Amino acid sequence: MAPSIIRVVAACLLDDQNQLLLVRKRNTQLFMMPGGKPEVGEDNLMALTRELKEELDWECDPQTLKPLGQFSAPAANEADMTVVADVFWGRIDQTVFPQAEIEQLERVPLGNIDRLPLAPLQQVLMPALLAAYASEQ
Repeated sequence: MAPSIIRVVAACLLDDQNQLLLVRKRNTQLFMMPGGKPEVGEDNLMALTRELKEELDWECDPQTLKPLGQFSAPAANEADMTVVADVFWGRIDQTVFPQAEIEQLERVPLGNIDRLPLAPLQQVLMPALLAAYASEQ
């Protein structure tokens, strides 16, 4: 039997020191990119900007987010589920604080993210993020 799919949108956000913003949801142990499930009638950027407002209290300009790609991996918190994520990346230029179901925020240097326990999706998309980041330098 094939695993069930959870569709989400997520953001790889880098600050001015090129640290990646990771979040940990309440009652979980793994860190992941902020984001979530689109609601009916939302396109990916609409869903992502809504989720960033809900999770980080950040009014993101969707025009500043660039598509990174679509990635899939085993879901971090749901057994026998696969997460399929449309991922965007961009810069975050303000201090944010955990909101809604987010319990913890961490900013981690791009080359040192393995110091945190990561959800499987983050491990899958990191090569694409590093390549996108390098192409802009």
